[in-house]
Amino acid sequence: MAVNISAMEFRDGNFLEGVFTILKDTGLDPRSLELELTESVLMKRAESTESILKALRATEVQLAVDDFGTGYSSLSYLRKFPIDALKIDQSFVRQITSAPDRSDQHGPKPEAAGRCRGRGNARRAGVSSGSPM
Repeated sequence: MAVNISAMEFRDGNFLEGVFTILKDTGLDPRSLELELTESVLMKRAESTESILKALRATEVQLAVDDFGTGYSSLSYLRKFPIDALKIDQSFVRQITSAPDRSDQHGPKPEAAGRCRGRGNARRAGVSSGSPM
C-alpha cells in the first residue's frame, strides 16, 4: 500500500508516532506500507529528515521518493537517505530522452530512462538499500 505524505504531515511532531500507531492498530505489516515523499520534502531540514527516515526503515516501512526531477534532482544528495525506490517524474524522463545526441557528454544517457518500470505519471527505479545511488 502506497501513501503520499505531504510536507505538512511529514513535519508534524507526531508523524512517526502516528505511523507506528496506525501500523499497530491495523496490524498492517510495515513491509507492505510504502510512504512516498517528494524530493523537496526530503531536502528541507536534511538532518531531521534523515533521522525520521531511519526510524521508519528500522521498522521495515518502505520509502520512496516521488516526482523526482521536479525540484532539486540531486542523486548524490539523495544517497544519504535510506530510500527503497525513486519515482522519476515523466517530465524529467522526457528531458533526458529528447536531448540532442549525448554520446560525447557525461551524465544519463537517453536509453537509461527506458529501463525504469512505468507507473502512473512517474517512472520507478528500485534502489538497493546498501548500494550507492
